[in-house]
Amino acid sequence: MQTSETAKSRSSGVVKWVGRALTLAALAFIAWEVHRQWPALSQWQPTALDLTRTLVQSMLYGASLYMLAGNWQIILDKLSGGAMPVRLGLFSYTSTQIAKYIPGNVAHLIGRYLVLRGKGLSDKALGLATLMELLSMPLAAVLTASLFVTLMPLDPAIWFAPLANFAAPFVLGVGVLAGLAVFVIPAHLPWISHGRRLCLVVLIACLFMGILGLNLWAILYFMIPNPSFAVIPATIIAWLVGYLTPGSPGGIGTREATILLLLEGVAPDSTLLLSVLIFRIVTVSGDFFCYVSGQVLLRPTAA
Repeated sequence: MQTSETAKSRSSGVVKWVGRALTLAALAFIAWEVHRQWPALSQWQPTALDLTRTLVQSMLYGASLYMLAGNWQIILDKLSGGAMPVRLGLFSYTSTQIAKYIPGNVAHLIGRYLVLRGKGLSDKALGLATLMELLSMPLAAVLTASLFVTLMPLDPAIWFAPLANFAAPFVLGVGVLAGLAVFVIPAHLPWISHGRRLCLVVLIACLFMGILGLNLWAILYFMIPNPSFAVIPATIIAWLVGYLTPGSPGGIGTREATILLLLEGVAPDSTLLLSVLIFRIVTVSGDFFCYVSGQVLLRPTAA
């Protein structure tokens, strides 16, 4: 038994170090790109309008995070039998949002557990809630990216377009059929009941993913005429890469590097890099706005 636990611990350690190595490699790549394109980047002088747009986008992104906080509350409400106060459930999400930037990328999950421990849900129920939330996000990312590619097939000149255009309708179809099957199967089975609630959570998360992709597209829209809609699924895929990279705090580095690699040639290199850096400012600031607003509006009187 001890040998098995030791092996698991070693495997977990290896996975974390691989994730850290990928994050460092991605950050080094971004740093090199900034160095390589510095002459063009240094020419950019943000106007008051540029700063205002960035501020507005940050606040809107922060507001959109309440969709995910609402998803978390939906899950908690289901597992607690309706006993979880809405204010507390939302606060447990917003108050830990910025903790994901702590190295390890799990501090926000631990924080939610600490906020909710002893508040009506068992450790097992909290673990199941976390699992459902963790599963809903990548599912939503894959489905949303597939939806955009299906509705707006990518330009074949984009290097990943052939595979994406071929796979997207299939992936989207499987997702829709799986969701419909959950509602066709009789609901007396506990896992079907959880599955139906998960479908609702995934749908809401899909809306968030669409907003996420549109954020970067909007940044590019104010820099170049008619930016490619490939930006939207590429942004979502990059989010997923950062999400799945173990130990990457907030996906820093890995998401930016993925966007640059996926969208090579879609926009001038310096413009694309600048838009990606602004996008990171928007998302970090949005996380901060979500945290602050939660502290002001949602903090339970007994917390």
